[in-house]
Amino acid sequence: MGGSRSRPARPAYIAPTPQKTPEQLRAEAQQHLGIDTVNKYNIAFAGDCKNGKSSLINAWRRVEKGEKEWAETGSTETTMQIAPYEFPPDKPVFKAMENVILWDIPGAGTGSHPSKTYIEDKKLYAFDFVIVLTGQSLTENDIQYANAVASYGVPFAFVRSKCDQNLMSDFEDEEGEVKEADKEHFKAAGTATFRKYLNNHSALSSSRLYFVSAMALQGKKNYKKYQLDERELLRDVVYKVMECRNPGADCVGAYLADVAANLDLAER
Repeated sequence: MGGSRSRPARPAYIAPTPQKTPEQLRAEAQQHLGIDTVNKYNIAFAGDCKNGKSSLINAWRRVEKGEKEWAETGSTETTMQIAPYEFPPDKPVFKAMENVILWDIPGAGTGSHPSKTYIEDKKLYAFDFVIVLTGQSLTENDIQYANAVASYGVPFAFVRSKCDQNLMSDFEDEEGEVKEADKEHFKAAGTATFRKYLNNHSALSSSRLYFVSAMALQGKKNYKKYQLDERELLRDVVYKVMECRNPGADCVGAYLADVAANLDLAER
């Protein structure tokens, strides 16, 4: 009576989705963003909103406000989409940088670009190098961005911009000059604070903080006195990008010499 009970059907077997490697994720992101990884070196400027990313991109390329290649700047959120910027052929830096593209990444920490999903949304791991723009002190977001790109093997640098404003307000004397000793003191104090923030982040312990001014980088005559690490930043970024793409290549040294000859901070 009642017959035998039938066994419940086994659930269909679902194969686990294979985990993608960092290399696969990078390749997919590069394809999604349309990044030329063969003929161009791609450098991203990332970080929280209003830290001066667009200003540095303009300064490096020697582009003036009003020119068509100008990256929009402002005290409010101005960069809404990831935007690539090449070096204009009529600029003195073009010879050294014609194969370089600077990518302006929207600032994090806004409703449009939340910090929590910033790394994945903007695919920071897709680039050859990431410049993390910071404010007067590192934030947890800055550290998170750096840790993330480092985990993909992407080189990066912390850069504190707008340093001319600090030097002007804190160290400029009555004659409008800034002593070299005061600039060294400013950098030493900033670096000490920077190191404290990295105490609990061993993967970033060897990182360096560069102090720069967009106006000095652009070669403005009246801002020469505010020059800090601009030359070193350009040299180190170019070297690291080329070294990673072409390890051991003989062309790296020659290219750096060309960069040094054409990226001088000429007065204008």
